Amino acid sequence: MNFGLGIPLPQDYAKLIEQFRIAKTEWAIRAMRSDSHISIKGPAGLSDSPDSMSMVAEIARRTERFSIRLTAAAIFDGEPIVYLGVDSAGWWRLHRALVDTIATETGAAMHPFEVNGWIPHATIIRLKPELRGNQATIIAATETALSPFPVFEVGTLRMYRQEHPEARWTSFHDFPIGR
Repeated sequence: MNFGLGIPLPQDYAKLIEQFRIAKTEWAIRAMRSDSHISIKGPAGLSDSPDSMSMVAEIARRTERFSIRLTAAAIFDGEPIVYLGVDSAGWWRLHRALVDTIATETGAAMHPFEVNGWIPHATIIRLKPELRGNQATIIAATETALSPFPVFEVGTLRMYRQEHPEARWTSFHDFPIGR
């Protein structure tokens, strides 16, 4: 079983992304395995144990609420994933607190991207590799469908659970952010 942490998107915007995914199923290599969210911490060092849950809850509680602004669509260089960027100093502070604390407290080896190189993002579609040549058209269509990009206050850190590697990630537990 895997666990991960993310920031849920505002419900109306998450619905808009889901409608776009449905409209563009011919672009997708497979159906998405999670609701729309902004990833912030991968599985390393996370579990549903009381100690793990308590550690994440404490980090979330100590974190001041912050805002996120979603930004222009892009496609990762190494992997054909269409995503929206994230502009938020608060996201970075929470990401560092999670990675540093969980690594120290659990001794788990963090993924190299978590330590250095994570690109905060909201995944929109995992593209069929043969569509890489249509990158400009895909980005333009994504931005047209999903603009204007929202700015929103973050009040929840959500833990997701995946029962096995090919399963859908499901909401497992919400941790309130701030006091």
